[in-house]
Amino acid sequence: GFSGAERGVWAMVVAFLIYSGIHGPNSSKLIRPHPVFWRLVHGLAMCYFMALIFILFLPTDAARQFLKHLFDELGQEPGERAYGADCRLHT
Repeated sequence: GFSGAERGVWAMVVAFLIYSGIHGPNSSKLIRPHPVFWRLVHGLAMCYFMALIFILFLPTDAARQFLKHLFDELGQEPGERAYGADCRLHT
């Protein structure tokens, strides 16, 4: 399951999306499929923007640990690859 912090972050995102859907920017040009849809898209973009700014101000090691929670493979060393061994063109 989720830890308390993860549940709190998801609850914050959902609450912000509900707020964005109700009180988000009202644009007269974006009416299809529905203005609420575009408000939710704007809310998701704002959540993404805030997460990027949060990661930007973390120390490097803390940012790596934070991203490791999202992507498990980030904590593992990548396998060895031979990039110059096979130079055939694949068509």
